Order: sequence, then structure tokens, then C-alpha cells
Amino acid sequence: MLIGTNLAKVADWSTQLPFIDAFKSSSKAIGRSEQAKKEWGSSQSDFDLKLDWYSKRTTEVMQIWDDVFGGDRERVKGVMGGIAANSWASERMLSYEWTDDPKSHSDYGIDALAIAPYFGYYLGEPNNVSQIEGWTRDSDGGLNKLFDEITKGGVLNNSPSGGALQQSYGWMAEQVDLAKKEGLQLLAYEGGSHVAGINGTENNQATTNLFIAANRDPRMGDIYKEYLRKWNELGGGLFMHFNDIGEPSKWGSWGLLENVAQNSSPRYDAVMDAINF
Repeated sequence: MLIGTNLAKVADWSTQLPFIDAFKSSSKAIGRSEQAKKEWGSSQSDFDLKLDWYSKRTTEVMQIWDDVFGGDRERVKGVMGGIAANSWASERMLSYEWTDDPKSHSDYGIDALAIAPYFGYYLGEPNNVSQIEGWTRDSDGGLNKLFDEITKGGVLNNSPSGGALQQSYGWMAEQVDLAKKEGLQLLAYEGGSHVAGINGTENNQATTNLFIAANRDPRMGDIYKEYLRKWNELGGGLFMHFNDIGEPSKWGSWGLLENVAQNSSPRYDAVMDAINF
């Protein structure tokens, strides 16, 4: 791989590996906690061990990058992947609890903390599917209630205070504060709408149709404008939206565009406006 001499490289060893139980990577993470037990014993919880193992391995990989670039090491921005909804976990990984004599972030090659501040994850959880399925019987298919939940909250029985956007903003603010305290940049290694079914709810056709329609709706474009504006306002840096192009399905509507022939959508246009701001 050739990298132009005028370009910086943002190096991220792995995300989600040590902590996401909802996805297949968790099986690898379980293996990491077992490796950590062999190295450090079992006095810590499996979760803490996963965090520590990930933290240690990330510093090893980032130092390799710095060694390879040598005198140009300033072109490499080493990233510690954090957990958007858990600033304590991010702080632990940056505390290097796995050693009694921790080095500085710079010595470890760590220049930034990165999170995935998605909004709307809880909308797809199994405990909400029956209520949201009820919305789909409204004359608009449930869109008004869904957007009210995202922007205001209080429509679902167990919605977070202020709704999906405010939940994400709270995570952003906590992580920005942590990054500033540590002298690091805050990046988003992924982010955007997580209005999708998970853990079996993806098989509910009614809610899947609602979620796909919501991600195509012009109101979602307005939400993206506000969401990205807030990220910048709080002090967030480079934001990697997931994803650029992808066909919507029961697994989610991740693509800003649905195919390579499409050249506009509410979310795509909002992101392009943010880039050109």
C-alpha cells in the first residue's frame, strides 16, 4: 500500500472486538479474555480483561506503525477504539491498567480516541418491537411516531430522556470531555442512523418496512444535519459514516445511497453539506 507523502494515516487496529456481545466478533473477544487471564490472572472481570487486552494490543500495533514511519511518525494518527455508550470503559483502556508502569499516550502511539456514536440503536431491540409494530398500523405507517421518538423521546414506554438523538449527544459530550482530559482527539470510527432491527427483530417485516422508509424520509436528512452539526459543536473530529453505498434490507439501511447509479438522497445530501460546510 502506497500512501502519498502529503497524506496522514489514521491507524485503527480493531473496533468492537473486545466489547460488542450482539455481533459475531464477541466470540473472538471471549478468546481474548481467556488469553488475558493466562497473562494477568483472573482477579478482574471478563469484561475488564477484554478491555485491558484490547488496550495492550492496540498500543503494540500503534508502536509498530510509528517505528515503520520513523521520522515521519507524525503522519500516523494512532487510534484507541472506545465504547460510545460507556466512557468508563474508554477511560480504562486509556489508563493502561495492564501495566504497573504505563507510558504516555504519545509513547504508545495513541493520538486519538474513537467511538461509534450511532443514534436509534434501542429502537430495534426486542423489548420495543411490539410497540413499534403497533405504530405501523397508523395511517402514515408509523413514521410520525418514529421521528418523534428520535427527536423528542417519550413515545416508547422506555425511551431515553429526550429520545435517540439526545442519547447520542450525551455519549458524544462525555467522550469529548474524556478525550480533552487525555489530550487526544475524538474521532468517530463509525456512526449515523442505527434505525434497524437487531437480535431477531430484523425478521419482523412490518418494523423493517418502517425503518427502511424512515431512513429514506426527508426528515432523516434534517436529523443528519443536526446530528453532524452537534458532533462538530461538541468538538468531535473526523467522522467516518457507515456506510457509503448499500441496499437497504432487514439487516439495516446503512448506505447513504442505495446503488452506484443513485446520486442523491436525504442522508447523502446532508453529509455532503456537512463536508462542504
